[in-house]
Amino acid sequence: ENNLGLAQKRLQQALSNDPTHGEALLSLAALLWQQTRNESALIYYVRAQALSGYKERALLGQAQVAIDKKKYLQALHLLRQVIQFNPSRSDVIANIQSLENLVRNQT
Repeated sequence: ENNLGLAQKRLQQALSNDPTHGEALLSLAALLWQQTRNESALIYYVRAQALSGYKERALLGQAQVAIDKKKYLQALHLLRQVIQFNPSRSDVIANIQSLENLVRNQT
């Protein structure tokens, strides 16, 4: 069994023991995203979003999936939620501006 498969199995085991394990949710989502299993990744990002302390990272993960799927307006919406939650994220503000330019140039 390869390392990714083993990591995935261990993360799923951690979640079966504790379905609200935020780090395991985010790690599994990221692992699935790296394997371009975007729909599966989204499920775990959404679950993590509901947990205190994990919302910001979960929203960023969902935005990345949306960008990969070329759903730029959805990604903008998610990134704006990050800014509402944490206005100090200047890196996210820059990403929003880049996406806005991309959307504007596509129309």
